[in-house]
Amino acid sequence: MEGFSRSEAAEYAKRTGLHAKTRTALLTRLQAAGCPAHSLVLLQGASEAALLDTDTDLAFVQDSYFHYLFGVEVGGCVGVVSVDTGRVDLFVPQPNPDLGIWFPLPTLEGLREKYGYETHWKADLMQVLSSLQAEVIYVNKGVNSDSGSALLSYMSPSDLPGFTVNEDFLNPILANCRVFKLPEEVAILRQAALAASTAQLAVMRRCSPGLHEYQLAAEFQYVLANWQQTLAFCSICSAGPHAAILHNMHQDGKIGEAEIVVSDQGSSLYGYKSDITIAFPANGHFSSRQRAIYEAVLDAQSSVKAAAKPGVAWTDMHKLAEMRILTHLHSLGLVHGDLDSMLEARVGGLFMPHGLGHFLGLDTHDVGGYFHCEGRIQQLGLRSLRTRRVLEAGMYITVEPGCYFIDFLLDRGLQDPGQSKYLVAEKIAEYRGFGGVRLEDDMLITETGNEILSNVPRTVEDIESVLAGGKWPRD
Repeated sequence: MEGFSRSEAAEYAKRTGLHAKTRTALLTRLQAAGCPAHSLVLLQGASEAALLDTDTDLAFVQDSYFHYLFGVEVGGCVGVVSVDTGRVDLFVPQPNPDLGIWFPLPTLEGLREKYGYETHWKADLMQVLSSLQAEVIYVNKGVNSDSGSALLSYMSPSDLPGFTVNEDFLNPILANCRVFKLPEEVAILRQAALAASTAQLAVMRRCSPGLHEYQLAAEFQYVLANWQQTLAFCSICSAGPHAAILHNMHQDGKIGEAEIVVSDQGSSLYGYKSDITIAFPANGHFSSRQRAIYEAVLDAQSSVKAAAKPGVAWTDMHKLAEMRILTHLHSLGLVHGDLDSMLEARVGGLFMPHGLGHFLGLDTHDVGGYFHCEGRIQQLGLRSLRTRRVLEAGMYITVEPGCYFIDFLLDRGLQDPGQSKYLVAEKIAEYRGFGGVRLEDDMLITETGNEILSNVPRTVEDIESVLAGGKWPRD
């Protein structure tokens, strides 16, 4: 399979006017919300940083909001957009000429040509802002509703003396813009999903009992490097009991003959992320127990894919996935009793304690999850939902149900009178040490339903075929 490199994605963004279109989307929403015409939007980009107390530079990662509006891959910048005209002024730090020994130094002329913006040294910011005669300057201050962390890259009123600065208006509108992907963004996201899908296939074909988990992570990174892409997040490669550690990032375990492998990895292409999880038997063939748990999770994922469309609440999709998994566990004899009552008692959360999925885009857990919807439900499993919004066309979200055997959660459930009456302790004991299964695909909500952008084998038959050397994708 062929795909974009980072350089090709950047060229595509420039050719299609991606960032001009994201700015237009923002300005349209601002104007509709009553923003005065003679006002400015001001964003501060990320700064370059060194590793702790050293002079070793960390790889530069631009602030996602700044990248969304400007596409500038230079540290320490400020970007300004005029609400009435759409004019962009870019302010960049003036470099120390002596650094030219070590790095190519930016010039104003070169940056103007590359990005097409009015470009100035950052020292001239206050002078240029005065000449623009803004009625108000909107800065991007807020809190990420997913992580609860405050945004760090913004300028406060004390940084802009003499101007009327509004810190409250911009962020909710800008974050909500990012929830709805433009066609040009989808094109890049599609390429990121293609790269991660291809890399996950390489992981499957590389795996064999006796390897270490970190070797599978290395295989994934090798494929991405050949496309000039990077990891979207720290790889999660787990085998056997480690698969019950949802964010197992140590990856130091040796893969056993009879273990299930879970590989949760993603790529970053021009800032846009993919996030795909596969699960497969290390020795190439599902045992009856592995197949039973795998197909429970696959049924949950397939059911959500069939039901997800505009107008459907994501909370209901999570509960649907839980119900499908509980139905299979009931058939296996691990739980007993009324399924609806189990759902109400949060028995499903004992086996799937995480949320069903998350928005995806310029961040792996993208912004906007709790705008325009109710807050978190403080119950096992449901409290980990990263959004409770009603689905709308243009949203891009992962579908990642899982079923795990986590000792401390099972022990807690067995000690809880409201949950223990549904659990069959003797049968559950047979699955301790199994680990778990998670399946994750990247889903775009369309006007009529959804489209899955990732492309990895999902059925037991297809997985065993690929592990035996079979072709994927099939013709």
